[in-house]
Amino acid sequence: MRRKILFVSVVIFALLAGMLYAEGQTEGPAVKLSGKISAVGTTIQRDPDGFNEWVAEFTKITGVELDFQTPPHGEYSALLKKQIATGNAPDIMEVLTGDYITLANQGVLYPLDDLIAKSAKAKSVNPKFLSYYKMKDGKSYGFPLNAGGGCVVFIRKDWMDKLGFKAPKTFDEFYNIMKAFANNDPDGNGQKDTYGYTMPLQVPVSEFDYYNRFFMLDARFDFVAKGGKWVDGFTEPEMVKALERFQKAYKEGVIDTEFSTNKTAAMRTKVFEGRVGAYEYWSGIWALRTDAGVKAANPKGEIIPLNAIKDSYYISRPAPAFAISAKSKNPELAFKAWMETSVDKGAGQTLFVYGVDGVHYKSEAGKMSFLPRVSNVKSMFDKAYIEPALIVNDYELKIPLDALAKLSRDIHVKDSIAIPFVPGGDMYAKMSADIHAAKQQAFAKVVMGEMSVADGINSYKAKAAELKIAEVLKELNQ
Repeated sequence: MRRKILFVSVVIFALLAGMLYAEGQTEGPAVKLSGKISAVGTTIQRDPDGFNEWVAEFTKITGVELDFQTPPHGEYSALLKKQIATGNAPDIMEVLTGDYITLANQGVLYPLDDLIAKSAKAKSVNPKFLSYYKMKDGKSYGFPLNAGGGCVVFIRKDWMDKLGFKAPKTFDEFYNIMKAFANNDPDGNGQKDTYGYTMPLQVPVSEFDYYNRFFMLDARFDFVAKGGKWVDGFTEPEMVKALERFQKAYKEGVIDTEFSTNKTAAMRTKVFEGRVGAYEYWSGIWALRTDAGVKAANPKGEIIPLNAIKDSYYISRPAPAFAISAKSKNPELAFKAWMETSVDKGAGQTLFVYGVDGVHYKSEAGKMSFLPRVSNVKSMFDKAYIEPALIVNDYELKIPLDALAKLSRDIHVKDSIAIPFVPGGDMYAKMSADIHAAKQQAFAKVVMGEMSVADGINSYKAKAAELKIAEVLKELNQ
């Protein structure tokens, strides 16, 4: 199945030097705002990689003073929810994909429809990316951080070449490669110390499905729209077959034995260090980061992205959202300073995408190029906040995409399907985390052979019944 991202055409009006910010200007603020906003986010570059300079430049461009917090990524969701629960939510919040529906349903996010409707700058955004955030109440509480994107399989090409394999086109071909990676000494160190595949189990509700499409094929871990209604993907026949594939792979030593405790950082590290030959991760700049990570441990190592194999597909997710707290004292200022600046097609969007001149990139003879990271001079910057491959409007890129990043992005666009947010209400918000935990527990026990597939599914069904899954599904289908 294929999904093509088509950007809408917009009419660009000539700018008048004295035009006020609120009067329809589309590229950069002519008259600066004033005031102060607070924000919390996680995917921006952190210090020593130019965070303070980014914040200072934001104020220089907008005129708005910014108090910006950046909790550790692995703890971000929990800390954001704690801030909200204790009444300390900032004006602007980066809301991760798995948290959007819950927070929107809890009434802690400010509705953005009116602000979007009267914003000339927001009109440059592809309407498809805005539509993801429309809730059952007809209101939108999120503004797209990026185009969403998704994961593709990255594999050690040097290992495939050494063992005589070509890119797989079916699951059997893929599995044979993974088995050879585990058993045939692909790194040439004379030891049986590698795995074919790794994956993270300790991820938010929706994300397991993003990372594991070659073993999942057409199965889904999360709730899924099927046959005109929402069902629990974990109990569908496709998931039973997927569990059988995972269980076999674990028994035969193909899958990383620590998968059940893996977060994404642990998974990445194993690939970078040459302990694992394949994983599924974000297309675009993560193609470069994965290849660079592998080469740091082995200069002859090489990573390539794979097209989806037969009967599988990649997933294009709704993007994380920029949202405004319902308790913000000045939501209009927050929207103008943050959301509009991020898509202004001028200095503001350049800041969000590329960062600060002389810190994240340099300009010479009218051309821009990324600079080395302060934290690791052997690695180049590839974004400031918003990934260049995932912009949401017709902003003109200043630095051509790297070939490997573009290839992985193009593969994902061609071989992915778009999935919506799960449209849960109060019951979903209350029970989804516990239901997800029950799935994780059953999955781990089945894959590690502690339960048969049938027993694992039945144990999950019993636990899900206690967690009122019938009411959750009823709510989803109202």
